[in-house]
Amino acid sequence: MWGSGRYFLRDGYHRAYGLLAAGINLAPALVRDYATIEEANMPAGLLSPSTYLGTRPPLLGDYLDSSVAADTSVPVMTKMVVVQAIELSPIA
Repeated sequence: MWGSGRYFLRDGYHRAYGLLAAGINLAPALVRDYATIEEANMPAGLLSPSTYLGTRPPLLGDYLDSSVAADTSVPVMTKMVVVQAIELSPIA
């Protein structure tokens, strides 16, 4: 929570969504106070700050409500790790 009196979910969106989809609406959580929203260091890739700081930010339950949400297709993100080695011969 920060100065606006709002709570933000910083991590665990998929878990929270899965719990709600299963009809579970109470779960233990760790809560931390922040002086500013910048101090919370929100992860990249979220909705724009104007969306979640607005007068009616989306709630997790909104994603299960077909009157305000829709299923979409998103391309699968593939990650690749490349390891490169160099052989060195020490001068003796």
